Amino acid sequence: MENNHSSYNEHWKEIIDFEPDALLLIDRQKKIKLANHQAELVFGYPAEYLSNQALEILVPKRFRKAHRNHLTNFFANPISRPMGNRLNLYALRRDGSVFPADIAVSPLKTSNGQLFVCIVRDISERKQVELALREREQKYRALFEYANDALFLLDLDGVHLQVNQKAADLLGYTREELVGMRVRDIVAHQEYPDSKNKLEELLQGRTLPLYERNFRRKDGTLIPVEINVSLIRDDEGKPILLQSIVRDIRERKNTERELLNLVEEIQQSHEELRSLSVRMEQIREEERRLLAIELHDQVGQTLTGLSMNLQIIRHQIPKETTPAVYQRIEDSKELLNETTTSCGM
Repeated sequence: MENNHSSYNEHWKEIIDFEPDALLLIDRQKKIKLANHQAELVFGYPAEYLSNQALEILVPKRFRKAHRNHLTNFFANPISRPMGNRLNLYALRRDGSVFPADIAVSPLKTSNGQLFVCIVRDISERKQVELALREREQKYRALFEYANDALFLLDLDGVHLQVNQKAADLLGYTREELVGMRVRDIVAHQEYPDSKNKLEELLQGRTLPLYERNFRRKDGTLIPVEINVSLIRDDEGKPILLQSIVRDIRERKNTERELLNLVEEIQQSHEELRSLSVRMEQIREEERRLLAIELHDQVGQTLTGLSMNLQIIRHQIPKETTPAVYQRIEDSKELLNETTTSCGM
């Protein structure tokens, strides 16, 4: 009888060793009857050691009660249960480490009675990937929701699939209203053709620089925005979505207008100052001219008076006066005539 059982185990061992996952044959007493080579690798026990061991040695202690209930329910209604049922199941290795597992169970009728096939797959790597994806998704969602700019996710036809609250506030719509709307619904009519051209450039593989656009709010008013649009690709590099980061630049535009007005005012002030400087120079020149005329007249009158006085003195001095005095008077008259001539009088 032992030889038959031994040959039976060997027969099954040859078959189940081809299974890429850990495979266990268990009986209704919840004992392991057979384990394949992959089970040895997964759990760290030799297959011979696992034979006739209680299945619970492979179950973490904190889950054993729930595990017994699962098996009892399964034995009461032994229907195949495939993997992928999304239960949070865990298994225990020989070294005491616990790992998440995906488990399939199926009844198996044999000549030695009913057994149950239990396939165990270590999904630690998958769980790590799922966790990383969840963390990445949560991080992206946090960035998406709390970004300082308006964010739009669109399909390749320009239909909005998702927007953040900043986008809704910017355009005066609710988020629900924006979902399903197209780019042409929010862009100034005259600028929509250029938006289509930029989408075509993007789909052709070109990288678009930041560009400005006028968006049309729900109330019809136009607001200037700055846009950074990029493609989101799948793992194979195929474009699947558009991501548009939109910044409200109304304040910047107002500042630019104020600066432009200030520059214009400064230029105008410079022009006025230059005109005033020219006018001031003209006034000074006119004052100098008038002053010169006034001085000329005064000097002319003075010189004329001096000439007349010298002439009177010449005739009033006594005849007995020495010739030197006459000569001094003549010299003075000559100097007076030269002065009058040099002053243009």
